[in-house]
Amino acid sequence: MTEPSHGCFCINTMVELAPHDPKFAVLTREHQMYLGVLFKETIERGQQSGELSLQLNASAVAQSLVVSMIGLTVLMKSGPDRLFVEQSIQVTLSLLQ
Repeated sequence: MTEPSHGCFCINTMVELAPHDPKFAVLTREHQMYLGVLFKETIERGQQSGELSLQLNASAVAQSLVVSMIGLTVLMKSGPDRLFVEQSIQVTLSLLQ
């Protein structure tokens, strides 16, 4: 028997509390920005090492990755089709080419 998934605390807060409470809206927005910075710094390191193209807009790709990650996390709560999820992840990762 598997345990039910209650999802990510931050995502649940973002979806359920942030729209109704300014304090939680600020908290989740800061979390999103923090994730964006982490992705951007990682992309820039990949560009410096030659693993990623210098043509990538690190900020824009980082923001897209945050949006994709949050969307995927919300989607996973509904038990989506595995192929649907895998194809979505492949397309998201293609942003790094």
